[in-house]
Amino acid sequence: MRDEEKITGSYEETIEYGKAIGKSLKGHEVLVLKGPLASGKTVLTKGIALGLGIKETITSPSFTLMNIYEGSSLNLCHCDFYRIESVEDFWDLGIEEYINEKTVVVMEWGDMFISELAIPFTIIDLEVLEGSSRWIRLSQAPLHE
Repeated sequence: MRDEEKITGSYEETIEYGKAIGKSLKGHEVLVLKGPLASGKTVLTKGIALGLGIKETITSPSFTLMNIYEGSSLNLCHCDFYRIESVEDFWDLGIEEYINEKTVVVMEWGDMFISELAIPFTIIDLEVLEGSSRWIRLSQAPLHE
């Protein structure tokens, strides 16, 4: 995935942009979504899931922490770390089991734990503009040693 910026003007455009991202994925990717509450992290993830051929309804895993969805080509591990308070809790979820060639991992609020990731990943920043417009930036994160 390459670095890029996009402004979407509506919920539907955010879904479509996510769908394009999903179609470009090959497996083994980790996407870390950053942004304030209601910035569109779950909406973008819904689009990514559509791009992966997932037919199930995507919901925020705020209370379950992690949902796994089977796609036609790849699976999606959708995480929400808003309620995770420690690095130990992060690793207790077993996230490393889902980082594989058949799965894409999307981490909402994952920026709190990026220093723990010893693999390449993409940061997706989301920012609320006016109304339902969103500014979305994709950037490759440097590896931590």
